[in-house]
Amino acid sequence: MRVAESSAAINGEVFCIADEQRPKCIEVMKTCLRATGYEGEIELAPPQEDDITSTWFDQNEFITSRKAHRLLGWVPRHTGIIDEIETYYASWKATQINRLGFQRIYLVGHDIAGIAAYAYAAKHPNAV
Repeated sequence: MRVAESSAAINGEVFCIADEQRPKCIEVMKTCLRATGYEGEIELAPPQEDDITSTWFDQNEFITSRKAHRLLGWVPRHTGIIDEIETYYASWKATQINRLGFQRIYLVGHDIAGIAAYAYAAKHPNAV
């Protein structure tokens, strides 16, 4: 709605809509694991040769919504994944396996959802 209602010249502009936290990937991973109740160790290993996927959590992506705030007056309503992970995980978990009647699932996660998928698999190894 902000884009449609804006008087600013925004034709062709791209906006990032995100909170302003800047957690490192490892912080997000640990937070996700804590939300699932996982208390085990996290083993950090070097990337595997010729396996680009083994470097995914080695990256930190810093994004900002300053442009959306400046041009549209948009501000996030939520503080971010670190502060609200318990809510996100509980909501996600409530809609999963049992609701669908499955005993086991194939689990795929991309980007930040990859961390939640990892946390779920670590907590429920017999379900994936």
